[in-house]
Amino acid sequence: MLFLKQKSIVDFLSSIVRQRFASHTALKKIISNIIWLFFQNFFKMGLGLAIGVIVARYLGPDRFGLLNYAIAFVALFSPLVKLGFDGVVVRDIVACPDNAGALLGTSFSLKFFGSILLIVFAGITQYILDPKDLTSLYLVIIIAGGAIFQSFETIDLWFRSQVLSKYTVIANNVATLISSLFRLGLVLTGSGLIVFAFAVPLNFLIAAIGMVIAYRVYGGRFAEWEFKFEHVKSLLKDGWPLALQGLMITVYMRIDQVMLKTLTGSHEVGIYSAAVRLTEVWYIVPMAVCQSLLPSIVRAKKKDKDIYLYRIQTLYNLLLWLAIIIAIIITFSSGVIVSILLGPQYIETANIFAIQIWLGCWVFLNVARQQWILAENKLILLLYLNIVSTLMNIVSNLILIPMYGAFGAVIASFISATSANLLSALFSKTMRFSLKMYFKSLVFPLYFIWNKGSDFLKIG
Repeated sequence: MLFLKQKSIVDFLSSIVRQRFASHTALKKIISNIIWLFFQNFFKMGLGLAIGVIVARYLGPDRFGLLNYAIAFVALFSPLVKLGFDGVVVRDIVACPDNAGALLGTSFSLKFFGSILLIVFAGITQYILDPKDLTSLYLVIIIAGGAIFQSFETIDLWFRSQVLSKYTVIANNVATLISSLFRLGLVLTGSGLIVFAFAVPLNFLIAAIGMVIAYRVYGGRFAEWEFKFEHVKSLLKDGWPLALQGLMITVYMRIDQVMLKTLTGSHEVGIYSAAVRLTEVWYIVPMAVCQSLLPSIVRAKKKDKDIYLYRIQTLYNLLLWLAIIIAIIITFSSGVIVSILLGPQYIETANIFAIQIWLGCWVFLNVARQQWILAENKLILLLYLNIVSTLMNIVSNLILIPMYGAFGAVIASFISATSANLLSALFSKTMRFSLKMYFKSLVFPLYFIWNKGSDFLKIG
């Protein structure tokens, strides 16, 4: 009943889109797809936040910090599964639909092999770092096991290439609901910390089953999937900069939690992780928008350079101002939000949350820039930028965490993101062009008002 209601709501919103943009077929399809992705992500955000708050309150900062440390630690190895070529696969399926079976089959094989490596490497590394901490080792191994089911996210690449995300939306929402109910049940039964780790692989398992069903219902045939070595070479050739970029981004996003536990303890990780959870729920916004617009951007590049650049600039404008609006609201309400959601034991989280939310401005813009660089096939630029960002973040964390704990970690992230983006513009002409588009985004509201928003329809 819940998902029938969900479908009715989204279909209603989509009907409004169809009526408003009846003469703009491509735009109508893109916005309808964005609505589905937003509905999925806000459903996951709302439910995940509600259950996450209950779990955080139940476990307390120390045990909640230990659980999030394990999640962050496993995340450092996640590029072994993602491998950086998701956008490449989508791009190539759009460009040559006849190769879809070979691209999907090859992608799945590489991801599955990478998931095995992830489990092995994560477990061994954690044991080497602290052989006496068996609790962390058990948590890491259990959470890492979910990587096997992540391989089935390959199916989503095909749906993304067709701008038909509503099928995987329902699959992911079912997975979110079941894993959330599982965690709620653990709280109600007074379960121990280790059992909470099983919620992660359970979520991936249910999502995988749902995507398989959705793919078959829509007419997809796994028999057409095949492994081709020539696609391995092309995917890795185009994807390795994104794979390393993914590693750098993951390290950048998660190393602070790992370093906090190592340098201070699990309590600081718990306080900081609570702020991270509250902040990262907003990062689904640029991903939902970009997943829907990438095929349109790729097609525009083949037809008209001016329209292509206009769409990139529009994407920058939209995402930057979404980030700014969200940050302003959170800055003035962080104390109230933390008090209501997490209670007095997490009161230290409020100031961290108020600062960290502004990091979203760079996150939103960088997600938009990735679509431009992907369309231009200049993936090496992302690698350079993220190497600089990651190294600066590690150095900043080493200096600031011992002095200021969790507060030092969030300042380090903000300093490294800002300085790395500015430094990249000094050494790369291409990045200077991108930075120029960033600054143009700042004055977008004035331009939008002056033109009464009419140019927005060019996005279709």
